Amino acid sequence: MTVSPDRSELPGTLGHLERLTELAIRLSTASADRETAERRLDCASHIFTAACLVADALLRTHPESKYSSAAPRRVWNPVATAALARVLMEACVNLHYFSVEEISDDEREFRFLVADLHCVRERLHMSDSLRSERIGFESPPPTPEADDSFLAMAAKADLARESLAKQLEELRGRLRLNKHFQSLGEKDQKKWYEGNYAASGRYRGTGFALELRDRAERAGFRPSAYEAEYRHLSSYIHTAPSAMDQIAAFGPDREGMLRWVMPTEVRGCCGTLAVCIRYFISLFPETSRLVEPAMCDLIDFCSVYPTGPAQPGIPDSHPGDHARPSRDPP
Repeated sequence: MTVSPDRSELPGTLGHLERLTELAIRLSTASADRETAERRLDCASHIFTAACLVADALLRTHPESKYSSAAPRRVWNPVATAALARVLMEACVNLHYFSVEEISDDEREFRFLVADLHCVRERLHMSDSLRSERIGFESPPPTPEADDSFLAMAAKADLARESLAKQLEELRGRLRLNKHFQSLGEKDQKKWYEGNYAASGRYRGTGFALELRDRAERAGFRPSAYEAEYRHLSSYIHTAPSAMDQIAAFGPDREGMLRWVMPTEVRGCCGTLAVCIRYFISLFPETSRLVEPAMCDLIDFCSVYPTGPAQPGIPDSHPGDHARPSRDPP
């Protein structure tokens, strides 16, 4: 058990993460066969599935978890945990950004168009980059058969690029007709319509109309705390000196890893997953029947860590309740 100086239980223990993950997987499974014509619900289902997979992977990399595959070797892996924790942070924020936030239909369509345009531009840029590399390094095929195969592959690549170029123009046409896009200033319109390219021609755009900090704040997270946690986790992902120094300091110290490093990462994951579950239930309220009162309390308890006191933008853990469940430890 992780406790505060006053000996009260802190939100976000490993046991909490196990219970939240089990619930998230049940919720995801219960809505797996749902058919919907709304893209925002399809998107929510896919993002929440990704969050479930990440949470499951987190448990499998933690040697103290009952689901751990690392338990026999007692492998402490703060790098993998940090990488997965950051993925979970972004999944939760993007679930709100694409599917939960109450915005106009035109703005929601605009957000999806920006994402689709980014996807196509990325694929076009990667295709062109690979094509330029091939031209510089491929030698002439040694036989006529190989020559035919090479030409067939080149033709297939050209057709794929042509298809992507058509998709790009179609999306740009839809973007021009979008009312939210039309309400933007000339500079912003140009950025989304033309894309963001470096002087060298390298595509460096984004698939989001808002910066991560702004998306996090709208999703109910404390922006400065979210940013600090994100930077901390990123230091492990990028093997930055600050993260490597921490590993060097705690690596030989099992108690330090057990009591400080891993609990901090797990606590953040619990809070993020709890908020993610709230969002999912708000979109698929029929799944609330799977949430027992004790789990509502746990969701509320863990949600405090990343968001602070109850936030107006974050739905209750049980949409059928008029009163918010207590935040006392379960």
